[in-house]
Amino acid sequence: MPRARPVRSAGASPTSRAVLAMMVSRLHQGVMTVRVQVLRGRRGLLIAAAAVLVTVSVGAGVAIAGSAEGHSVTEETGALHDTGALIVQRIDLADPVAGSKWLSGAPIDDAQREAVVVDEAVQRATEQGVDTELVRRVFRAQIEASKVVQRGLMEQWKQHPDEAPTSAPELGAVRTRLDEIGGSLVNTLGQAASIAASPECPSLVAAERERDTANLDDLHRTGVETAWQTFCSE
Repeated sequence: MPRARPVRSAGASPTSRAVLAMMVSRLHQGVMTVRVQVLRGRRGLLIAAAAVLVTVSVGAGVAIAGSAEGHSVTEETGALHDTGALIVQRIDLADPVAGSKWLSGAPIDDAQREAVVVDEAVQRATEQGVDTELVRRVFRAQIEASKVVQRGLMEQWKQHPDEAPTSAPELGAVRTRLDEIGGSLVNTLGQAASIAASPECPSLVAAERERDTANLDDLHRTGVETAWQTFCSE
């Protein structure tokens, strides 16, 4: 009769039955340290696994907190992009303004209109709690940027009359659109104000300006550069 083989226990091996120490090291900048003693058998392994899950959960919580901290930074960067987009839109409108003035003979400089644009922007900023000094200097830069483009275009048309416009939108309609852009610009300046005051402002603006001018000709690129000149606090 064959000799019966001894039945092995369904429990853990001698090695797994030994008392093991397990250290879960500091997690995500030392938020939590856990020491777990693994008990015998399968139950002990389950306890260890649970401890690991707890640790991972804590790490996930830290990641979420880090994400929340970075949320405002993302919003500010988005506001900087929005500011750049509005600056480009405003620069584009310098073309029909120049065309209208070319055909009507109106001068490029219009001190009365320029003062109204700045004053209305500052008033809007005051109502919305936006830094009025930031708004004042940025809007003055927008006006100068537009005139840079207008002067450049008119000079081109003088040298090449065949390229000069023969029709242009009514100046009042263009100014209505400029006012709409101005209202949006005040909003984005309020959201991006902390960037304007930060030491990183020049490098951030340089990167944004590069994005904004990637597809522009030299004249309009110069206009965009002029429009950004006063954004950062001095």
